[in-house]
Amino acid sequence: MKAAIPALERYEVTRATREDAPAILNFLKEVASWVKHKNPQQWRDLLNGKLDDHIMDLIEDHETFIIREDGELVATFSLNEEQLEHDVRLWGKRDDDAVYLHKLAVSPRMIGSGLGKEIIRYAIEYVRAKGKRYLRLDCVAHNEKLVNFYTKCGFTDHGVTNGHMKFEMVLNR
Repeated sequence: MKAAIPALERYEVTRATREDAPAILNFLKEVASWVKHKNPQQWRDLLNGKLDDHIMDLIEDHETFIIREDGELVATFSLNEEQLEHDVRLWGKRDDDAVYLHKLAVSPRMIGSGLGKEIIRYAIEYVRAKGKRYLRLDCVAHNEKLVNFYTKCGFTDHGVTNGHMKFEMVLNR
């Protein structure tokens, strides 16, 4: 099934199912291993398996998307309409029409291809189509490349909490 939202039309975008879980967990751990060499603190809980159950929950709640190119898994991300515990710790408890972007991972061979920006555009279009007002995300504050990436994508910096830079984009005013 091709993406109904134009941003990723050259890729196959689907919601992950339980059957996809092993491939997603493996993919996330491969990306985390690659990231570890650049930012040792980032995604370490992925590598040690502490997040496996959490990721399974996101998949079972149909909030995780997978992107394939010619049948190969090249990216994954989750869009959550409910705050996760992590979001509450960073943003405080909110009930304000937001979608939270989590676990955006792109294959290292696709870095610099524009896929990350296309995923952000997809997320923006998804939030607009849902009639939600905000798209929020966070990343480790010391990862300058990610901070710059999200800033260039149009997100507004909402400061640092617990070592995480918070970003927000206002949509559907």
